[in-house]
Amino acid sequence: MIIDYRETTIIKYFPQAEICNLLIGDIVENGYCIERKSYTDFLNSILNNHIFNQAINMHTNFPGKCVIIVEGDLKSLSQTAYFGGYKITAEGIRGAIASLYTKYHVPVLLCSTRNGFVEMVNKLLEKHKESMNGADLTFIEQPVCKAHANPKLQVLLQIPKIGQGKAKKILDHYGTFENLKTMDRPKGVSETDINNILEILK
Repeated sequence: MIIDYRETTIIKYFPQAEICNLLIGDIVENGYCIERKSYTDFLNSILNNHIFNQAINMHTNFPGKCVIIVEGDLKSLSQTAYFGGYKITAEGIRGAIASLYTKYHVPVLLCSTRNGFVEMVNKLLEKHKESMNGADLTFIEQPVCKAHANPKLQVLLQIPKIGQGKAKKILDHYGTFENLKTMDRPKGVSETDINNILEILK
């Protein structure tokens, strides 16, 4: 399994995954592609049409082997929402989901919790593996991963006011995130930095 390094909130749920910069999707395994969207991000991407461009890329590179999973309060799908002064109705949301499947050939699955998302990903990949029936894998020709990355470093780089130098200092000093609470802070690393790291690791 490969997970995009920007998906810091889900990396810890898949400890065996490789972390890198995926060009398409957020999770890729055995030629199967999963794009994760928070409910808010999903609505924004409908309004700016970004979700449809993503769907085109997903279907082009993983035909019949891709899915979008929306994570969040599913009751909101039946309500009108406003983003940046723009209104999106429940009918518009359902229409976008229908278009993603019928026009762009990318189904949308919905889950209300993080645990539900993790279970859904595991089940999808399990069923995909079963459907292959031991057949040889066929991978897309173009690379979907720019470069492998240190997952701990990529987690730190998502935190405000932590750049490459400070992130390296933190990793060199603590070694593992488990030591954040038990060891003294190195020079140049603030208590706020440590608290922000602990918050994102929850």
